[in-house]
Amino acid sequence: MNIDGLDLALKTLINEFYPYTDSFSDELNTLDDVVHQLILEIIKEEYKQYAPKKTVMDFLGDYDVDGSNRKYTRALQYAQHYRDHDNDLIENELGMRVPELEAQDMSGAKVFKGHQFTAHEFLGLKLQAECRLLNKFHEGQIGSSKNVTETRFQLLSCVIVL
Repeated sequence: MNIDGLDLALKTLINEFYPYTDSFSDELNTLDDVVHQLILEIIKEEYKQYAPKKTVMDFLGDYDVDGSNRKYTRALQYAQHYRDHDNDLIENELGMRVPELEAQDMSGAKVFKGHQFTAHEFLGLKLQAECRLLNKFHEGQIGSSKNVTETRFQLLSCVIVL
C-alpha cells in the first residue's frame, strides 16, 4: 500500500469510528493533520524497528573522529533524565508508563554491548552534545536571561552543521 492509499484508509476508518470529525475542522487541527501525523508516526516506528543500530563508539568512528565519548555519554544522561521526568508525569496523569521513554536495559551481558542507537537517534544525541547553549542550561549556568547577554546567547546557540 502506498501513502495515498494509507491516507484514504485512515480517513475512512476514522470517519467510520468517529462520525463527528467535523470537530477537527478548525484552523489548527483538521482531519488531514491528524491522518498525516498518524502516517508520520507509522513511518517513524517502522524506521526504528528495522534501521540498523550501533553503539556511540561505532558512530564516533563514522561521524566524529575527534569526538569525546564522555561528551556523548553526558548528553545521553541528560536526555534520559528528561525522558524519566516526562514518563513520571505521564504516569501521574494517565497511570501508565511509555516504554519508549524508559532507559535501555544495560544489565548483565548487555553492559558490554553498549547503548544501541539508530543513525537518526545518534544524530539527535550528537546535536544535543554539541549544542553549547543546551549544555549551559543543563549545567545550570543559564537560569535567567540576566545571566547572559544577547550577543553571548547568539554565540552559544550556533550549532555545528552536520
